[in-house]
Amino acid sequence: MDWQTTKLVPAVREYQPSDKPGVFALKKVVDGMTFDEELWRWKFETGPVRSARIFVVDGAGQVVGLRAFIIERLKAAGETFLAGLGVEVMVHPEFRRYGIAAAMASEGFELMEKKGVPVLLGFPNEVAYKVYSRTRPNWGPVCIIPLLVKPISIPRICRHYSPLLRPFLNLGARIVWALFARERRPRPGDLTIERASSFGDDFDTLWQEASGAYTIGLVRDRAFLSWRFSRPGEKYTVLTARRQGKLAGYIVLKNDEMFNLRLGLIVDMLTLSEGDIAPGLVAAALAHFREQQLDAIGCLMLRHVNYFRALQKAGFLALPNKFSPKRFYFGVQVKPATLQPEIVYDHRNWFLTFADIDIA
Repeated sequence: MDWQTTKLVPAVREYQPSDKPGVFALKKVVDGMTFDEELWRWKFETGPVRSARIFVVDGAGQVVGLRAFIIERLKAAGETFLAGLGVEVMVHPEFRRYGIAAAMASEGFELMEKKGVPVLLGFPNEVAYKVYSRTRPNWGPVCIIPLLVKPISIPRICRHYSPLLRPFLNLGARIVWALFARERRPRPGDLTIERASSFGDDFDTLWQEASGAYTIGLVRDRAFLSWRFSRPGEKYTVLTARRQGKLAGYIVLKNDEMFNLRLGLIVDMLTLSEGDIAPGLVAAALAHFREQQLDAIGCLMLRHVNYFRALQKAGFLALPNKFSPKRFYFGVQVKPATLQPEIVYDHRNWFLTFADIDIA
């Protein structure tokens, strides 16, 4: 007898290399397509710190459940912890309602704790966000990350709507952005903005000097950036700001298609505290995207971060949640006594961008 017939809790175990064919087959059943081999190696076998932790459940001679976490380093309250970023959860359609997902969540976290990973980060959908908040011990909702948008071509955005509505939407959007998100271009200073083809040692120095502005955030050092922005199938543009030769900040950009729009995304940015660096990099990003005739530019940024104000001055507007095409939920599960709840569950302590969520 097995857990299906006895109604026992499904047995969760760690992934072994021999499970790979079964995991790929599960992906095919669940999503209609299997993993890309190159993407699998990048996502689960390399990683910024170590290979990913993957947990599976067997049933009827096959892999029927999968839960995977990318292991990253998290700076929190002056210390550095290992953190698991949840990036894959799958259950075979014929094996749902057996509690497989719940078992992988609870037992997976216990196994992660034993391996020295006391923090789990999650960007779940709305349903999972609410369920986790009610049912998972030590899990806490943190926030919905604001989505900031700047239109490049309002007529091209409005073309997706009824011809009868287009003139009104076009006019309304122009009025909104003219009143609430007028672009103010920064004065040229002594910053040198240029493209970077790789991440050198000075990115480690930048992280050490700039990270003090944030209580909690993923460690954005050379190792993380080199891994994160080498994702197969993606093309990123990295712009750096230098002052008298010293690296003062960077911004990472990419083109994407989302919500039937050709978008430019500001994926990540980090700067020293001088007030002209972030506006200078954002202005350079806008110039880059305008050359490519995109529809709009999007960026995730929490309101308390100083870059939020720089984006507003550049003409970005934070969409109200009810008008956002997608809500970016964020929550954390922490081993008791690892971090104080008033620190980890307060969104004002966090630094988050698309770079944190985009690999999911």
